[in-house]
Amino acid sequence: MTKYLYVIFISLLSLKTVTSIAASQPTFSLVALTPTSINVPANRQTIVQYRVTNNTAITRTLTMVPIPNVSQVTADNTECSNPFTLAKNQSCKLTLLVDGALQTSNYSGGPVVCKTKNNSNTPDPFLCSQPDANMVLYIQPTAAVTTTTNKLYVSNWSGNSISLCYINNTDGALEHCLVSAVSNTFANPEALAINGDYLFIANIGGGISSCAIDSITGELSNCQNAIIDGTSAEIHAPDGIAINGVYAYISNSGPSSSDQGMSICTISGSFLSGCVFSTNNDANFSTPSDIAFYNNYLYITNFENQKVSNCSPSGCGTSSFTDLGSNLNRPEGITFANINSIGYAYFTNNQSNTVSICTTTTSSTPTTFNSCATTGGNFSGFGNLAILPAQLKAYIPNGSSNTIGICNVNSDTGTISSCVNSTDTNFNNPSGLVIN
Repeated sequence: MTKYLYVIFISLLSLKTVTSIAASQPTFSLVALTPTSINVPANRQTIVQYRVTNNTAITRTLTMVPIPNVSQVTADNTECSNPFTLAKNQSCKLTLLVDGALQTSNYSGGPVVCKTKNNSNTPDPFLCSQPDANMVLYIQPTAAVTTTTNKLYVSNWSGNSISLCYINNTDGALEHCLVSAVSNTFANPEALAINGDYLFIANIGGGISSCAIDSITGELSNCQNAIIDGTSAEIHAPDGIAINGVYAYISNSGPSSSDQGMSICTISGSFLSGCVFSTNNDANFSTPSDIAFYNNYLYITNFENQKVSNCSPSGCGTSSFTDLGSNLNRPEGITFANINSIGYAYFTNNQSNTVSICTTTTSSTPTTFNSCATTGGNFSGFGNLAILPAQLKAYIPNGSSNTIGICNVNSDTGTISSCVNSTDTNFNNPSGLVIN
């Protein structure tokens, strides 16, 4: 009997849902914050998230109609609880965990959110809504995949999420790109850095987050605020992060000139403590952006003045910057790579949507940049590229197209060429990249 009651309920639910969608404004709007059409391998998992808004004139207690083998995540205070109550025009994030190991067949539909019946958690089929057709959840299970040697993590600047892609061991292609983490601590996540089993995220909207990395699959979990001892006031719109030993170095982009500089924090597992902020006019900071360690020095791009600040681990000294002039154009990212024993520095330029390359001289400290020129690869938006020297591949985020450019790297000159966009588009304004 229960089985048939369920069929009747779904029929009524579908009828009411169609009516709701046909209206100019749904009773409860569901807007996708992550990709919703997903292929999930049997040994992977992914997060799907919607923003739910109560468009009625009164406070409503709502619930989601259960989806087979999909669980609702209710871990933090921005996510919808189960059930959840929203006042007029109030919103929360409906977060769903899709575990590939549990998927046995294709699924399409919903999620459907309904008013609850009386004081229960039972959906009332006569007051429900679901997303527009282009945002409906579609799950396609696939066979388990082989874990690759290298994995690429991508911060989604607009999606407040982190995607995980496997890098094909043979040709360097990106495969199985899926959203691996969302968190209420993400605020326009930009730069990424890995230390052991933890991914650290610099959120230009404020703060530093950390997530645990699964040693086999690379999946992320337990994402949280990484600052633990009250020194978050020492972090000002962090735009870059680099790790060396037990210290994390963070570039601060603002908002005011007095907030532009570098913070140094001590690392303990997934947490940062004892953060100290310092600014130094000799470093010529002007909206400092990405930061990288190379040859025992820190190098920070400055978005506004085409200069690269260089600082020792203990701080910035006299005239500690290099003016690269027209070779940079609102530089965002900086990445160093050694290819066939030659050192190269790569810069992503926000203004011209280009990538610049310089050779590096490490016989002196700090490093000098030589023979700078524009190389191949289109960059748009914010963030940093990643280089995989072993496969002579470069990965470049393109926020305007929500793709990652995959390019060849010349083994003799380090130049980038023959770029193609990733076939995976499970990104939302991709920004920072890091390879593990």
